[in-house]
Amino acid sequence: MGEPSSKVVWLVIQDNSLPEHGSHNRHYHFAKQLASLGFLPVVFSASKSRHSDKQLIEGKVPYLVDESHGFPFVYIRTPDYGGSMKKRLMTMVEFHARLHRHRKDFPKPAVVLGSSPYPLSPLLAIRLAKEFGGKSICEVRDLWPLSLEEYGIVEPGGFVASCMYRLEKYLYSRADEVVFTQEGAKSYIEGKGWSEAGGHPVRIDRVHYINNGIDLGEYDADKEAFVYEDRKLSDDEGFKVVYTGSIRRANDIGFILEVARELESDGVSFFLFGDGEEKVPLERRCADEAIDNVHFMGRVDKRYIPSILSQGMLLLMHSRAQYGLSNYGMSQNKLFDYLASGKPIISNLPNSYSIINRYDCGFEGPFDTPQDCARQILRMKDDPASLERWGRNSRQAASLFTFEALTRKLSGIIDRP
Repeated sequence: MGEPSSKVVWLVIQDNSLPEHGSHNRHYHFAKQLASLGFLPVVFSASKSRHSDKQLIEGKVPYLVDESHGFPFVYIRTPDYGGSMKKRLMTMVEFHARLHRHRKDFPKPAVVLGSSPYPLSPLLAIRLAKEFGGKSICEVRDLWPLSLEEYGIVEPGGFVASCMYRLEKYLYSRADEVVFTQEGAKSYIEGKGWSEAGGHPVRIDRVHYINNGIDLGEYDADKEAFVYEDRKLSDDEGFKVVYTGSIRRANDIGFILEVARELESDGVSFFLFGDGEEKVPLERRCADEAIDNVHFMGRVDKRYIPSILSQGMLLLMHSRAQYGLSNYGMSQNKLFDYLASGKPIISNLPNSYSIINRYDCGFEGPFDTPQDCARQILRMKDDPASLERWGRNSRQAASLFTFEALTRKLSGIIDRP
C-alpha cells in the first residue's frame, strides 16, 4: 500500500450504517463532512447491526464496499447473533478480526479512529495506527463500565468492573487523542486519578469533547418528504406530549403512565414512539387500568421523526436516574432531533452539563414522584409565551451541534501534531 496519505482517515465503528440502512449515522456524517474538507475517509462497520434487522451481506464475501455517497463505506461481514449475549461477544471479535485480516485491501491510513462502546474498536485503532505509522483516536460514546454499573449489568467494584476499568485506562493512555461525547470527560479522568497531574499516563491536553449532532438540511428535507399522518396526533384537541426512543426497563416508561393518569382530566395526552421488551406489558397495563391518554405508536422509520416531532407540543426525554453518569454530561442522539424540531423539551435527566437548561430549551430536572412531573407539565402547558421561547431556543441550540461544526473540531484533532 505504500506510505500513508496524510488525508486518509479510517473510522472503525461496529454499529453504524448509511442512512438508507439504519438510523445510527454519526460516522457516516463525519465521513461526509471530512470528504468535503479534502480528507479521504473510509468507514468500517458491521453488515449486521444490533440496531437493525437487516443483514447487508449475503453469502461468504468478507466485506462489501459502498461508494454511493462519495467515500468508501465498508460493511464487514458479521453473523446475526439474535438475542444471545455469547454470540454477540463472538460477533464483536469476528468483526475486528476480519477487518484486521483484510486491512491491506484499503488505502493506508494516516489516522485511525476507533469508537466505543465496543472496546475492541479503539484497541484495534491503536494497533493499526502503530502498524501504519499513523495517529490513533479513541472515541468514547459510552462511559463503560460506569454505565454498566449504573444499569446493574456488572457489580460495582467487582472483578469484571475492575478489569474493564483497567482496559479503559489503558485505551486512554495509549491512544494519541481521546474524544468523548460527554462534556465532563476531563473531570471524569481527573476524578479517577488517571491524569498526568495524578502521576498517571493520560494527557488531559489530548482529551477532547465532541457531542452527538444533527444534519439540519437533512432533517428539514425529511420533515417535508416523509409526512407522518395520524388523526389523534394531528388534530387540534388537547396538549400533546411526544416521546421517541426505546421502551425498555432502563427508560422507566411505567413512570410516565403514572404521570399520564394524573393528567387525564387536563387534556394532556402522551404519544410514545418506539419499541422494546416493556412495550407489550405497558400496553396491557394501560388497557387494564383504563389509562386512555397514552398512545403506543410503535417503531417508525427515522425519516418520519421530524414530522412526528413537529406535531407535538412538548417533547419528553425520560429514563431511570443515572447519578454517576450525569456528573459528566449526557449525549443522547434523540436530544439533537428534539432541538432541531424547534419544540420545548422536558427531561428528568438533570446533569452537570445540561444543554436543555444552558440554552433555555425547556425544563430538565429530577422528579421525585409522578405528581411532581405532572405539575411541571401543567406549568409548561399553561405558559404559551415560554413554550414559544423554549422552542425558538431549541432550534438555535441545534445550530451549534451541526455535523459541519462538529467535523471541523474533529479535523482540528486529526491535524494536531
